Amino acid sequence: MAGEGGAIVTLDGVSKKYWNAQALDRVSFDIRRSEIFVYIGPNGAGKTTAIKAMVGLLRDFEGAIKIDEHSTCERAGEVQKHLGYLTQRTAFQDWRTVDQALTTFDRLSGLSKADV
Repeated sequence: MAGEGGAIVTLDGVSKKYWNAQALDRVSFDIRRSEIFVYIGPNGAGKTTAIKAMVGLLRDFEGAIKIDEHSTCERAGEVQKHLGYLTQRTAFQDWRTVDQALTTFDRLSGLSKADV
């Protein structure tokens, strides 16, 4: 674990482009243990993109993200032990079967198929 007062979350020069739209442009910040951190901005500013990268749902970005000193790209399993992600609207897509939905949650939570 990061030391007393050390950064628990670090974004270092994170950039992400969707086709021709720059969602994140060299975003860098630290969140320290016991710190209250607010990440605000207008719609389309890249907040959700940054959060998805932090929790390991998005891996094709430039720069580096570490959660409790673990790289989100190299140690996604360790990162997912420390973070969760709840979307503003949680719903099943109409085309998705129950089995597909459970498989998705399996991937996100790290559970074995037998446990699901």
